[in-house]
Amino acid sequence: ALSHFDDISLLPIFPARETFDSSISSEMIVAELLRKNVQARVLMSLEDAYHFYSENLRIDDIFISLGAGDQYLVANRLAQR
Repeated sequence: ALSHFDDISLLPIFPARETFDSSISSEMIVAELLRKNVQARVLMSLEDAYHFYSENLRIDDIFISLGAGDQYLVANRLAQR
């Protein structure tokens, strides 16, 4: 389903309440997306995500933020600009 998006950024995957699963990582997902010619990257922190999107989002872009933890803070900061 991710391959239908124009551009994807992933933060590192971390366990919420489950045990860490080393069989999957953000880097593995991005590698597969790149293999399918989807523009994708791993951003290593919320701060990296904020800076990337504050520099690259355009007025008509749609920004969707999904995940657990504090990732929603990126969208909140972007909306306040």
